[in-house]
Formats: sequence, C-alpha cells, structure tokens
Amino acid sequence: MNVFSSLTSPSSCPHLYYLPSYNATISNSGISNVILRHYNHTGRLQNRTISNTQNQISVTMAVFLFISVFIILENLLVLMAVISRICNSRRWVYVCIANITLSDLLTGTAYLVNICMSGSQTFRLSPALWLFREGMLFVALAASIFSLLLIAVERYTTMMKPLPEKTCRKTYYRIYGLVVLCWVFALVIGFLPLLGWNCVCSLDGCSTLLPLYSKTYIFFSLIIFFLILTAIGVLYGAIYCHVYKSAQMTPCRNLFTAVQRRYFHLPGCPQLWHEPHYLRPGQH
Repeated sequence: MNVFSSLTSPSSCPHLYYLPSYNATISNSGISNVILRHYNHTGRLQNRTISNTQNQISVTMAVFLFISVFIILENLLVLMAVISRICNSRRWVYVCIANITLSDLLTGTAYLVNICMSGSQTFRLSPALWLFREGMLFVALAASIFSLLLIAVERYTTMMKPLPEKTCRKTYYRIYGLVVLCWVFALVIGFLPLLGWNCVCSLDGCSTLLPLYSKTYIFFSLIIFFLILTAIGVLYGAIYCHVYKSAQMTPCRNLFTAVQRRYFHLPGCPQLWHEPHYLRPGQH
C-alpha cells in the first residue's frame, strides 16, 4: 500500500492541499485534507456535514447491507455448485458461469465494503484507500463485461465452426487462459486510477461524480465498456441470424426455439445483478 500511496501523494503540489485556512482545523480530527479539498472543489460537500463520530446505520443502509450479504452468500453457493459440475464435466460453459458468478461475488463484496467506508468515513480515508474502494467496483464491472464477451465469442465460435471431440480438451484449457486474461484486464482497468491515472494535483480535471477520478479515465472506461457491449450485441446478432437461417432450411421449428433459449437467456442475467450494486444508499 505504501507504493500506491506514493502514486497518489500530493507531495508535488502542497500548495493545493495544505492551506493554513483549514489545514489547522482538520489536522487533529483525522480528516484527509486531500479528500476534503476534492469534494469541496467538485461541489460534493454541499448539504453535507462532516462529523467526528462514527456512522450510525440507518434503515436504508441496513437494507442494502442485508442485500449485499445475501448476494454474497447466494453467489458462494452457486460458485460451489458450478465448481462441482466442472470437476465432473469438462464443459467450457461451466467455467464461464463460474467466472460470472465470481464477478458477481466480487461486486457484492465491493459494495459491502463501499457502504461500510462511506458517509463520514469517506473523509478519513487516504487517497490510495479511497481509490481502492471505488476501484473494486470498476474491477467487478469490468470482469462481468469481459466474462460476457468471452461467452459470446465462444458461442459464436461453436455455432459457426463446431469443434471435433479431440479438440475439446484444448478448448477447455484455452477457456481457462481467457478467464485469467479477463481478470488481468479487469484489474488493470479498474485500478488504473490507483496506479496514477487520477486527478490528484489536477483539480480542474476531476469528475464531479467521483472527485478523485480523472474525467479522461471515466471517458476511457465508458468507451471501453461501450465497445465491448457493442461487440457482444453484434456477436449474438450474428448467432441469431445464423440460427434463423438454419431453421428456415429445416422443417423442424422446435430446433430454432431450443437453440434460441439456450444461447440467448444467459447474457442479460448478470446485468440484473449489477444494477442495484451501483445505487448507493447514501452519499459517499
């Protein structure tokens, strides 16, 4: 963490943060003047009170905590069940389902940590810890999107170019490699601000939603996610057209319905899990 703290240190611009007007007031309260300065500059301090007391758990926060714990436990059970199927059946789809379940598990955990470290606790975090808190959510979102892309690519490959049985083993290990690659990319994209792509010492480039995040990083992430989701839509559109044309050439209409259910029911499900995780019960 010392390495990350050095990457997010305002030592190169002390004039922006260590101002005598308020630094003496907050120096003994444990409040980070860097976090306070960024929240004040982006307007996030409006209608907020900074207290020295610990957060009191409200009813809304308790409900979100319960939902997060429930999602964590549910995904743990699903992950255990899928891993048992992987041990008994070498099918790539189980590996992909386990990968999505793991990203959902990380999302629930990240949101639980985010709730516990939000509110008045926000101003007691170091810049590195604040960036780590928010980066966990970006990692979970990126891992989920990359997992959906992996499933779309494999289903497209299976539909367009069926593999013989002797190459199934190679496909199985290739999936493992791609899963590892998904998480590497997700970790890199999610923790880029922690690695230096932030707006510390550059207040004018800060995002108003995430005060320590650079606007260029937010724009970069949105472009990456948009391109990936577009690619997923194109791949499933190609699969749909292929299945539809194949069904027109055969009198068996039930084949089209069966394949349609098999190949198009999974991609939308993880989005239902991720939507509530980014609705914060309170200000952060």
